[in-house]
Amino acid sequence: MTAALYARFSPRPKDKLNTLTLDVQLERMAAYCEQHGLTVGLELREPKTSAKTPLEKRPKGAELIAAIKAGKIQHVVAYRLDRLFRNIREALNRIHEWDQAGISIHFLDFMGGQVDTKSPMGRCMLAVCAAFKELEREETAARTSEALRYRQRNGLATGNPPYGWRRKTIDGTTVLVPDLIEQEAVAFIKRFGALGESHRHITARLNVPPIKRGCRGVRWTHRTVGRILKRAEAGLEPGTSPEFAC
Repeated sequence: MTAALYARFSPRPKDKLNTLTLDVQLERMAAYCEQHGLTVGLELREPKTSAKTPLEKRPKGAELIAAIKAGKIQHVVAYRLDRLFRNIREALNRIHEWDQAGISIHFLDFMGGQVDTKSPMGRCMLAVCAAFKELEREETAARTSEALRYRQRNGLATGNPPYGWRRKTIDGTTVLVPDLIEQEAVAFIKRFGALGESHRHITARLNVPPIKRGCRGVRWTHRTVGRILKRAEAGLEPGTSPEFAC
């Protein structure tokens, strides 16, 4: 039976296991195939590829799918589930699709052991583990989002400050404070915006003498003026809105 070995290296490894080089992954997979009587027919190296990229959009991932469709491969071997798939939906869809085509998927490191999708226990373990991994990612995203909203509500810096504001460190905490010079330009924009002038007319006023107040070193554009007015109309100022973004 012919197997394809698929190795992917994360461009930003987050833990020690992710730092396994392509060579190490392939070496261990080749030893696994020899132990289980599988013939290696294809070795696929996916360097510096993010896990967020779907398998079919990865260069070697597309090659793997093509080889399976051509009937050249009966087994797919990967070091871990997250080396091959990006999330639970892709994993379960591919496992079901390939299982229907008679393809077996093998993972060398799955909950501390080896597993293949041809066994009922293997399929059950994969589904349960993938679900918990997805839950962990969603909880992490929720915590990050809540932390960001907290900083926004309290006027703490969360990124590049909006025009009219600058960072200042007070007692070891970075907060946003008004930039008096930029606030003059913001007030100018608000005044003419309240008079009903278009964004382009306000921009023209800003870019000609005697005003000619550059927007942080570059000429003003009607898009920048529009963003400032939109933020002012919505009340999106530091410390006043959870939707405020620096």
